[in-house]
Amino acid sequence: MLARAYSSQRGVGLVEVLVSMILLGIAVIGYSALQVRATLASTESSLRTNATMVIRSFNEAIKSNRAVVKIRGGNSSDLTNLMDTYSTGVNTAIGANGLTAPTPNCTSSLCTPTEQASWDVYQAKSAASNVGVSLRMVTCPGTSSGISTQCLIAAWDQTNATIGTAAADCMSTDGVYNVQAACLMMEAY
Repeated sequence: MLARAYSSQRGVGLVEVLVSMILLGIAVIGYSALQVRATLASTESSLRTNATMVIRSFNEAIKSNRAVVKIRGGNSSDLTNLMDTYSTGVNTAIGANGLTAPTPNCTSSLCTPTEQASWDVYQAKSAASNVGVSLRMVTCPGTSSGISTQCLIAAWDQTNATIGTAAADCMSTDGVYNVQAACLMMEAY
């Protein structure tokens, strides 16, 4: 009778071990997928933080330089020309030899507002390049004809720092972020 009970239990322990190994394997695969997703989210967060710092710093430099123009008695034409210098500088592609620092170095010498604008652009593009972000300055969508508000766009990964209708553009012409866009926009006054 005892031999019969043992024969019916033969191999049951092995089946239990196999089932537990399968469950453990599924748990390890799930944990690995979770770890990969957490790493991607951390990388995205780091890029977003760095892009925010770059465009915020650049926006503050623009505001500071505009204030200098106003203090020196500049008019709206002077401010428009200054914003054009910023916009043209940011939107110019980085050459094959990389960025070239403008002269004079405005960190160690006094500069005119236009020279300061060129220096600010150089600093912003250098900082953006170092963290893998592209910059653009465009007229914000939805601004009225008399007021031209500029938008600073920082984009990374496969997103273009542009406003348009393509899937890779940061924003639509209505000013709405594209669903898969990896970018930030900040208004510059």
